[in-house]
Amino acid sequence: MLIHQLSEKSGVSIDTIRYYTKIGILPVTQRPAGSRSYSDYDESALEYLTEIRLAKSAGFTLMEIKQYIKEWNDGQITPDTAIDILRKKIAMVRKKKSELDAIEAILKSKITQLRPQLHCRN
Repeated sequence: MLIHQLSEKSGVSIDTIRYYTKIGILPVTQRPAGSRSYSDYDESALEYLTEIRLAKSAGFTLMEIKQYIKEWNDGQITPDTAIDILRKKIAMVRKKKSELDAIEAILKSKITQLRPQLHCRN
């Protein structure tokens, strides 16, 4: 399918699809058409885009996704390895969550400190 068709089916913008193709995380075949060629995506591109979206929402960077896809396609990732990668990402998410919770507590404390000043102004 052509890029605009893939964009319509997936809900991913054409620019994003082009970028994913450029950095090598979305496979594409070049289809000759006279003096030009067109990017031709098969149905697996929809699956790739779904997986990329899920990985991004789980906190993976595009470069991590690219490395994972490369290693998966090269047969270097076993289910045990994939589980290990996911567990490490969970640990990173928990650490980030803890950091965000600490920031939230600081902000709430600041609000508590400032509230009495609101009443003094009136």
